[in-house]
Amino acid sequence: MCLSGLACSSLDVVFGRSILFTDLFAGRYGNAYICFANRKKTLVRFSCMDVATTMDVGAYPLEWLETQKAKTCCMERKNGLNALWVLLLFLAVAFCAEATERKETIYKAYINGKMDVWKQVMTELESESVRSPSEQLELLEYYYGYVGFLLGQDRTAQAKPYVKKGIEQIALLEKKRIQPATVLAYKGAFAGYSIALNKIKAVSLGPKSLAYLSEAIQKDPKNVQAMADYANALFFAPAMFGGDRDMAVKLYLSAVKQLERNQKTTSNWFYLHSMTAVAHAYVEMGQLQQAKQMYQKILKFEPDFSWVRDELYPKLIEK
Repeated sequence: MCLSGLACSSLDVVFGRSILFTDLFAGRYGNAYICFANRKKTLVRFSCMDVATTMDVGAYPLEWLETQKAKTCCMERKNGLNALWVLLLFLAVAFCAEATERKETIYKAYINGKMDVWKQVMTELESESVRSPSEQLELLEYYYGYVGFLLGQDRTAQAKPYVKKGIEQIALLEKKRIQPATVLAYKGAFAGYSIALNKIKAVSLGPKSLAYLSEAIQKDPKNVQAMADYANALFFAPAMFGGDRDMAVKLYLSAVKQLERNQKTTSNWFYLHSMTAVAHAYVEMGQLQQAKQMYQKILKFEPDFSWVRDELYPKLIEK
């Protein structure tokens, strides 16, 4: 017998038993997930998967779980399911919900221009004593976005420590061989950030940045991060150093289309960011009608995106 609405399995994981929790988030988040627990040394790792992504969402000390098991060992359900598994279910839900809530907060911070909120979420994630691989990658994503914002505001002194943190995080993820193409893309992007902090480094880091990004594309031609960051590098690099604005626009558009094909657009700040990059490229190239159409697409998708709604689009209309 299974809990109502859940599917059960007899895989040998935590304490010799496991349950697959399916459709935990259907209705609330619009996606169907499988959540599971896995014992590794002194931690019990909780993970969630949807159709396209595996999200390792956190760990709990095994000692704590054993304590909870002792407290509930006599609370057997009629169907033979120990109350501990109910506890694991709620913990898995809590971990997955926390990750989803964090991403939603980041998205709202981005569209409302509240980068202080972005920084707060990032700082809270930094403070976690145990971070899963997906959380480590998520933290790198937040460094990436925050540094881009600071550099866009010419706040190089404030950006510098986060560039350092990002590079350290990249080294950690490379060592663990986590999502190599995505991490290589970030490596290329942070090489570009380092150039922005010190233009003298352009001669040495410029070619390295392009090489990292090119390798990322080769590893995974459909990797959105790689496409978008390679586009950035090609668009802003001088032609004599490999810059190619036409190719950059094609890559930007490919990144946008890939996110749409993967159905990774909802509450995804990077989707809006990528479309805005396309519009900006069109403006810089004098293709104002295409830029206007892209800004209209952005606002149709997210009418509350304040940067486009209040600044970029009105500025274009005035031209």
